[in-house]
Amino acid sequence: MRHSISTLTSTLVFCAASVMTSSAMAGDLYGAIAYSLEEGVHGYAVNYDSQAEAEEAALDSCVEELEHEGNECGIELWFKNAYAALAEGENGFGTGWGRYKQDAQLEALNVCQKHTTDCDISLTVGTD
Repeated sequence: MRHSISTLTSTLVFCAASVMTSSAMAGDLYGAIAYSLEEGVHGYAVNYDSQAEAEEAALDSCVEELEHEGNECGIELWFKNAYAALAEGENGFGTGWGRYKQDAQLEALNVCQKHTTDCDISLTVGTD
């Protein structure tokens, strides 16, 4: 069977357009980081369809880590189609997000260093 160049080109263009359409239809993915300063524990969530779902899952994850009743977790950061990081220090923390993992980590370290000393990255997550 013989195919013309234009038939092959049309088929390739159609296949590429189909792949691009599938990617675009995948939708946005959300994540969140929750933190308890009292206990220094965190929770996180990634790859949720909405900000609200991600925040709820992150809070649930953080609350599961709490050891003392009465302490609370709070949402410290939500992100969409990105990376997020948590940096913890002597008596404080910082969060950051970015398109690239290193950007999120650098921002988290910078924020942490504004509040405390000896900051280190303790969590880095990203959406698919």
